[in-house]
Amino acid sequence: MLRAFFQNLQPTLKRYFFSSICAGLSLLLLIVAAVLWLDQRNLEQRLQTRTAQGEAVLAALAAGPALRDTLNQIRDTTASINANLIEESNLAENLWYFYNFESQTKVRLANLQQLFTPGGGAGDATYKLIPYSLRVTGTFPQVMDFLQKLETGPKLAKIRNFSLNRLDAEGVNVALQIDVVLLGKP
Repeated sequence: MLRAFFQNLQPTLKRYFFSSICAGLSLLLLIVAAVLWLDQRNLEQRLQTRTAQGEAVLAALAAGPALRDTLNQIRDTTASINANLIEESNLAENLWYFYNFESQTKVRLANLQQLFTPGGGAGDATYKLIPYSLRVTGTFPQVMDFLQKLETGPKLAKIRNFSLNRLDAEGVNVALQIDVVLLGKP
């Protein structure tokens, strides 16, 4: 049956030669158009991916100077922190830090002690917390000035506990008991 169809097809193609070529080209072009249409979807997806990647690169390039400025600020801050770390073994300089505030604020500093720092475990720690216990007496404005200087001083301090008591009935003189931690080198 197929053989008969192809035998009849050959004389028809010869008779309508130009129409046969046009029909064959139309069929071929239809197949090419379908392939290109399917490939266009794939290319559009690739274009969207590349566009998103390009926009991300442009955003990173545009943010480059700001990132460099931020990195420089972080480096400056880290250098400032490292310059103001205390050494636990340098007891005289550590205590002088508090006595310096005593002379500036005219308070009386009593019972200043560097407490025991438990060691162990954190051998790779970047910083070490060095605890102190101290008692400050003076007028309320003097004691508050001492407290402010301690909090805003060059060494990084964290007050863990405090108590404020009146020393006399008028409340002119007060006593401040503080447990504070300074940031130190490991």
